[in-house]
Amino acid sequence: MTHDDLRRPPLPTTRVPEPTCSTQFVEFPGVSQTASATVTINNRLGLHARPAMLFVETAGQWKSDITVSRPDTDLTIDGKSIMQLMMLAATQGTELTITASGEDAEDAVKGLSDLIESNFHEE
Repeated sequence: MTHDDLRRPPLPTTRVPEPTCSTQFVEFPGVSQTASATVTINNRLGLHARPAMLFVETAGQWKSDITVSRPDTDLTIDGKSIMQLMMLAATQGTELTITASGEDAEDAVKGLSDLIESNFHEE
């Protein structure tokens, strides 16, 4: 057997058509979204019982899951639980991060941020 005997005939070339589809990302209503904001507690008495109650009542208006965390600690709590919210011990000047996941996440974060920025209507 010689080297010429080992040569294979050339393979036929086939032209592959260009793809005709493209990928698009589309948002569907009702699909889970995530939003977050960092806010500062500015009212003189901080996040005591009355503002905590207002926060929880306001958070309950949305379907999204809402968490609140303190960036200076590892504590993250359920924003719809007054007992957990009180555990944050958020005094005046404390930064909090509000995160919402769900179909109305952006509205929830905006509404809760507005409530905090209004000093819980105390001042």
